[in-house]
Amino acid sequence: MPFNGFIDARVLVDGQPLQEYMDPDGIDNVRYVQATTGQRFTVEIRFLPGFKLQWAPYLHASLTFDDEEINWFRNLPTKGMAHRKGVLTKPESLQLGCTAAKDDTGTWKRTFFVFGALGLGMCLAIQVDAINTAGCWLTAVAETEDCNPISLEQVNKLGRLKLEVYRAQEVPRELPFITEGRLPDARETVPEKLLKGRYIKNNVRYDASDEVGCAPAIRYHDYLPVNGPAGKIHEFEFRYRNREILQYLGCIPRSPSPEPNHALALERTEEMLKAQKEERRRQNLEILRLRERLERAERGSSRESSTTIIGDDTIKREDGTPIKTEQPQQATKRARDEDDDELQELMPPPKRPAPTIELEDGDGQSGTAPRGTKRARDEDDDDLQEMAPPPKKMPVLVDLTDDD
Repeated sequence: MPFNGFIDARVLVDGQPLQEYMDPDGIDNVRYVQATTGQRFTVEIRFLPGFKLQWAPYLHASLTFDDEEINWFRNLPTKGMAHRKGVLTKPESLQLGCTAAKDDTGTWKRTFFVFGALGLGMCLAIQVDAINTAGCWLTAVAETEDCNPISLEQVNKLGRLKLEVYRAQEVPRELPFITEGRLPDARETVPEKLLKGRYIKNNVRYDASDEVGCAPAIRYHDYLPVNGPAGKIHEFEFRYRNREILQYLGCIPRSPSPEPNHALALERTEEMLKAQKEERRRQNLEILRLRERLERAERGSSRESSTTIIGDDTIKREDGTPIKTEQPQQATKRARDEDDDELQELMPPPKRPAPTIELEDGDGQSGTAPRGTKRARDEDDDDLQEMAPPPKKMPVLVDLTDDD
């Protein structure tokens, strides 16, 4: 993170600097870095050639995690640095990545800084303590089942590594400071309601190693900024987030969509076309089956329906539809009822065969009489006498209509 005054700060993981991303709000001294749970990290401050020492005896760097009240610091003496008239000619650096702390047995151990996962707790109560007249800020205390009370101001500091660098001078303390070796309790959980809209899922924890450390020396001085403009405090802020949140904030481009599998797409298209073809075939078979059923039903209805003759060669169905038909000559006879115009069909009586009479002449020849005549032999002589045929009987008309 290049900064004015030839000071650079960065976060290292396994000795390599993390990729830094610009703040979406455009704040110059703020950078976002990707945090991975379980990774140890170190903050490095570099003083680049051109940095003005301003004859300060020390260069001081202090680091604060999240909402913790304590800071981790180191002092870099300027004596012996390569410079020309108080301007560095070679880079200088210092690192903040571990400390010494006591374990449960009271043994001093080297303890490293680690990115952890922040849990969500269930908020039981939130109490508003104060609010200013403008309504711009408030202080709230949240009591939870599984986390310590936390204020909104503390919540706003989560997910941040705040670094301060300045030219320092020694100032004697009234009382010497002795390090107790107790580490602050890392905030494991935060009420979900307080984290809403803040996109924070990580914290900083302390990982004690098996390496035996040394107890920090008793401190008799404080290191305060030098007087005047040379004592300006340079601030750096790293906001650590996981990859998902960085993508959501727009710091990291979202993962590109995978390349389309054309072979798979073609296979799916062929399967779809085959399924559509089978469906059309099934529908066509169903239509044919229904059509055959309809035709059979119509043929059965035609056989069962009675017909009525309405003309010389027309028959009418029960539903009123006329049917043309050819009538054989003299096959049927029709009679009209005197009371109505309905025609009744009558069958003609069966024809009787014409009688055949064998005749013998006197000369012994035989023959048949012409059709339509009858011959009779006189009892007294052999002469034939021709007789007229009987008159034809008129066809009998039968009224088949009901009396009603």
